[in-house]
Amino acid sequence: MQVRKGYKQTEVGVIPEDWDVKEIKHIAPLQRGFDLPNTKLQKGEFPVVYSNGVEHYHIEYKVRAPGVVTGRSGTIGKVTFINENYWPHNTSLWVTDFQKNVPLFIY
Repeated sequence: MQVRKGYKQTEVGVIPEDWDVKEIKHIAPLQRGFDLPNTKLQKGEFPVVYSNGVEHYHIEYKVRAPGVVTGRSGTIGKVTFINENYWPHNTSLWVTDFQKNVPLFIY
């Protein structure tokens, strides 16, 4: 198969020459969210992102925006993009470092 100029054939298909093929753990490492028992939750301005998305707002945040969060338990497979400082709940996994990638592309 002939590949157009400016592109290359890789194990995942044809991609631009200046792109690399990497495992997701090398471009968007994930970490478990932070505990926040209901007894400690105080209504505020910062979204708390659970495995199924934003459910509550709290007076504190743990992570600066932007963020990409996915479920760790409960609702697996839902991915949330958040463009404000937030608290990733312990039912979720959040991207700790976008490795110079565009967060919306990771989302």
